[in-house]
Amino acid sequence: MHSAAAKLHLDRLRKWRLSVPKNLTISAGVQRIAQDARRADRGLIKATEAWEETAPPEIAESCRPVALRSGTLEIACDSSAAAYSVNHWFQSEGAGALARRGVPVLRLRFVAGPVRNRVQPDRHENGKKTRAKSPRDR
Repeated sequence: MHSAAAKLHLDRLRKWRLSVPKNLTISAGVQRIAQDARRADRGLIKATEAWEETAPPEIAESCRPVALRSGTLEIACDSSAAAYSVNHWFQSEGAGALARRGVPVLRLRFVAGPVRNRVQPDRHENGKKTRAKSPRDR
């Protein structure tokens, strides 16, 4: 071998056998998790906006989307009657309405959970500020 060719061959071998120091920091993992969370959040935001635009008011009051994964929209409902109403609406017109807004939902999954914090507003009676009563107090 010529000396130039031998030197080139040795340089290639050195690069190939060079041990790369391992990155022991967790920053890459944290960045990947944050990126996945942002991507998932973008899908949920889009699904929530489409839900608020398309769902009938009585359904939107009692149910809300909580997750969108692989075409499955997870919905939290106040009651089983509300879940039944959502399922009926979704089968009849909801799937098409959501798809037209760019949210392709293949199936629904219902989960237990609060729909919203239901803090009732303060009311004024005879010029006095009183706290609104819940239905149980009546």
